[in-house]
Amino acid sequence: MRLMACVIGACAIACIGAALWLLIVTAKYAGSEGYAPHSAAMPGYAAGGLEADGDGIFFPGLLLLAVGVFLGKWAWNLWRQP
Repeated sequence: MRLMACVIGACAIACIGAALWLLIVTAKYAGSEGYAPHSAAMPGYAAGGLEADGDGIFFPGLLLLAVGVFLGKWAWNLWRQP
């Protein structure tokens, strides 16, 4: 079980590292002039109390982070089994 926990833990570390890298790259892009260059001229769009401001580009990074946390928790539980 401990060997499997090590393999899953390595996958968790890789997922968390990739997620942090992806979130940093996405944040740099979202704050740059290249992201939605003509959005200032368009009126805001709201539906159901939520504004469509483009924050959905962070979803892949957050999803990868959630997968990494899940794998890390799973590896921790496997490590503690007798």
